[in-house]
Amino acid sequence: MTKLLFLNENHKKFVYRVQEQENIFDIANRYNTTASLLISENFLTKPPNVNSFIVVDCKNKPRYEVQPSDSVASIARRFNTTGERLLELNGIDYVFPFQIILIY
Repeated sequence: MTKLLFLNENHKKFVYRVQEQENIFDIANRYNTTASLLISENFLTKPPNVNSFIVVDCKNKPRYEVQPSDSVASIARRFNTTGERLLELNGIDYVFPFQIILIY
């Protein structure tokens, strides 16, 4: 169920897989951007289909690069949050080394 697939070299943009029962406003809200910006950056003329990919710019969100020794629990402790929250925020089930994740 990975939604956050990869980021560019500046770690500001990533490709997001649209999930069931999700709309462009939900995605924009999650990543602190606007629906109109997502629509224009992705040249959308209609709502994105489930499992389609869109580019999201998350430059305003704190990010962290997972280190080989990290676990979800250790990252959560480091940033004073919960593992469940980190997984939910990023739409993932687990972390892996060198993955870029959103923190808040």
